Amino acid sequence: MTNKKEIIIVLIAILTFSAIYYDQKFEPENIEILRESANARAQQLHSGQADILPTKAFTTDGCSLWLNSLFNNDFTDICIEHDIKYWKGGSTEDRKVADTTLRKSVNSKMPFMGDIMYAGVRIFGHPLIPSPWRWGYGLDDTYTY
Repeated sequence: MTNKKEIIIVLIAILTFSAIYYDQKFEPENIEILRESANARAQQLHSGQADILPTKAFTTDGCSLWLNSLFNNDFTDICIEHDIKYWKGGSTEDRKVADTTLRKSVNSKMPFMGDIMYAGVRIFGHPLIPSPWRWGYGLDDTYTY
């Protein structure tokens, strides 16, 4: 009996990670327009480093390690706006506001989904996590608040 449960858990994990991997092949067709928009938004954002703009070009993969859409609910625009804030960086409060906005926006489309995403970005988006989507990823050096 235990073997069947383990097999089912492994199959569910494989299917889930396969769906997320496939979804992460997201490459916006309008990346140049998004980069211009990101630069303009970064200049508008108030943060602890308001006068500093990222040195690296803006990149986005939509909802990092998560599905960009589910059951006809598309979260891509919400995630791209969140990515702009993460690309720029800022204070601990700026990050918390960005993550809370993500949670509320996604929850308005699909209840509880934003709560799950919020937990993920709070843990895996910390600036000291060496990931391409960490807080302040548009800056040259490892960013600390």
